[in-house]
Amino acid sequence: MEGCHIPVDRNSSATDILSYLTHPCRYNPRQSPPEETPIAVDTRMHIYYLESEPTYNLQFKAQMLLQLKWKDRRLSYKMIDPALKEIHTSHRVVPKIWTPYVYLTNEKNSLILRSSHKDVLVSFLPDGEVLYTTRLKSTIFCWAQLGKFPFDHQRCQLILDSWRYSSENLILRWELNESAIIPEDVRYLGDYKLISMTPKNGLIPTLSKKSTAYSPKEYRYTCVTLTFLLARNYQYYVMHYYLPSTLLVILSWVTFFLEPEALPARVTIGISTMLTLLALSAEVGSSLPNVSYIRSNDVWFVACTAFIMLSLIELAFINSLWRKNLLPVFLKKPTSKYIIKSSLSPKRAHRRRSLSVPSSPEIRRGSTLSSLNQFTVKSLEDLPSLSQMFELRELRRTVDEGPRPAERSSTSSEPEMLSSASAPSLCSTTMTTQDIALWIDRKSRVVFPFFFVLFNLFYWTLIRY
Repeated sequence: MEGCHIPVDRNSSATDILSYLTHPCRYNPRQSPPEETPIAVDTRMHIYYLESEPTYNLQFKAQMLLQLKWKDRRLSYKMIDPALKEIHTSHRVVPKIWTPYVYLTNEKNSLILRSSHKDVLVSFLPDGEVLYTTRLKSTIFCWAQLGKFPFDHQRCQLILDSWRYSSENLILRWELNESAIIPEDVRYLGDYKLISMTPKNGLIPTLSKKSTAYSPKEYRYTCVTLTFLLARNYQYYVMHYYLPSTLLVILSWVTFFLEPEALPARVTIGISTMLTLLALSAEVGSSLPNVSYIRSNDVWFVACTAFIMLSLIELAFINSLWRKNLLPVFLKKPTSKYIIKSSLSPKRAHRRRSLSVPSSPEIRRGSTLSSLNQFTVKSLEDLPSLSQMFELRELRRTVDEGPRPAERSSTSSEPEMLSSASAPSLCSTTMTTQDIALWIDRKSRVVFPFFFVLFNLFYWTLIRY
C-alpha cells in the first residue's frame, strides 16, 4: 500500500515481523481472508476437567483447552524469513487480526471467544496459518431425561457455533485426528461416569434467518458438536434409598408374627415404617427437578408405600375379627376361598346357618314332647273322672321316659330325611373369628414376601432394558 514503508528482512525479530504483518496500512482486521471462501476453521478440544452439577440444575461444568486453526494468507511471512518456523504471541494481537466469531450455544453465559482475552495464545506459521488457543471454563446445560433415574444415561452436548458468519462464508469442522481428547482420570465426574465422546459436524437450522424483502437469502450457520454419553453412578442411591426402603417394607411384615393382642406394637411398627419411607423419599426428591412424567424411583416409592399400606389394612382387618369374641363361623369347605369369604361377613354367615339348617331329630322330638307335657299339665284340671286321671298319668310317664325304640326309630325317620335334604354335609367346618385372624396372619407371612419378590423381578428387568 502507498505510504506503508516498514523495513523488515530476515534479520528482523519476530516482533518486528508481526508488527509489519498486522500494521493497519496493509491489514484490515474487520475483513475476512479474501482468498478463502468459505473459510475452513478446524477445531480441536482438550478437556481436562468435568464436574456434574446437582441433579435439579441439569448442567455440568467443563474446563477445556480449545484450539481453532484457519489460514490467512495476509499473515504469511515465509518470503520475509523462511527460517522462522513459528511466531507466538499473547492476547494483545487479537484485536489486530481477523478471528472467527464463535460461541458456545448451550453455555450458561453465552461466551463469545473473541471477547475473552484471558489465557489466549496466538501462533502464526510461515504459510499464513493461524492457531488460536484459549482456555475456557464454562457451565453447560444438559437437557436430561430422568425417566429411569437413578439408572439413567444422559447425552449431553457441547455445541460450538458460528456467531457472525453463515455457512457460505465460514465452516466449522473438527480436525480429522484427535479432534477431542480427554484423560482417563476425568471419566469419573462424581455423580456420573463418562462412557464415550462423539464429535460431529453439522448445521443449526434453528438459528437461520428467514428470507425477507431486505434479506432474500436464508442463512444457515455451521457448528461442531461434542456429545458426552454419561451414565449415572447409582451406587449412592442403592445404598441410601433402595436398600433402606426395602428394609422398611420387610420391617412392616414383623407385625404378621406378633399376636393380635399386641395391637400397640403392631400399630407402632406400621406407622413408623410409613413415616420413615415418606421422609426418605422426600429427601431424594428434593435433589430432583420437577418433571411432568413418572420416574422409576416414583414407581418404587408407590410400590413400597402400597406394601406398607396393605400391611396396615391387614392389621385393621385382623383386629376387627379378633374383637368379635370367638364368634363361630361355619364354612362349607376348609379352603382359602371359603375362609376369606366367611371372614368378610361372619355374622351373616352365622345367621344364614341358623335360619336355613333345621334342628336335629332329638331337639325336635324334645320340643314336641315338652309341648305335649305342658298341654297335659294345663288340661289336668279339666279331667272329671278317675280313669281319665290314670290315663293322664300313663301319658306323662310316657312323656318322661320317651318313646320306645321302635317308636323312636319311626319318629326320627322323617326329621332325618328333612335334615339330609336341607342341612350342609357332615364335612362342614366351624372356625371362630380369632382362628380366622390367626390364619390370615400365617398366610400374610408368605403372600406379602412373594408379591414383593415378584415386583422386584418385574421392576429390575424393566430398569435393565
